[in-house]
Amino acid sequence: KDVAVSVGIQKSLVDSVKLVDREGCDRALALPETPLTDWLILRPPAGKSGDPALWLILPGAEIDKSSYSRLAMAVQKEFSMPLWVCILGSFLTPTPIPPELGPRIDAALREMSGLGLDLQRLKLFYGGHSLGSVFIQDHLAQSNGSQGPMGGSIRVLGQVLMGGFIQRKYTHPTWSYPV
Repeated sequence: KDVAVSVGIQKSLVDSVKLVDREGCDRALALPETPLTDWLILRPPAGKSGDPALWLILPGAEIDKSSYSRLAMAVQKEFSMPLWVCILGSFLTPTPIPPELGPRIDAALREMSGLGLDLQRLKLFYGGHSLGSVFIQDHLAQSNGSQGPMGGSIRVLGQVLMGGFIQRKYTHPTWSYPV
């Protein structure tokens, strides 16, 4: 906790984090609820039909989640199927980071399910902008298949990188990226 405070993370946030041993984690972080649910959810516009899709976006460093809402709504308008959008806000650092992504993605999926998103028919796509495009790649490389969203019950079908590219470590010497 002292290290977190020394690098500029708010002391009140650090004090609210419950430390657990590695065996107690089991794909869930023991983190306070309010910042964990810092996201912006956009429901699909009316009049769309077919299986629902979700575009889950990681912002670039220090870019507020609301900065992506106009782009997301424009994509929703042009998308042929009902497209939900979830834009993660920041939590411990100025951009969402890989260790927090799995639990936050699962929590967002549960919330959207409560809002009417059919997880059984869901077509899931990740997105990342700038540094968010790096972190979503690292997350997806480690958390796909049986280790993917909702205990592996939801498959990630693709991703949209904005101001980013597939990292060299996934393309050289051979292609090793899951989507």
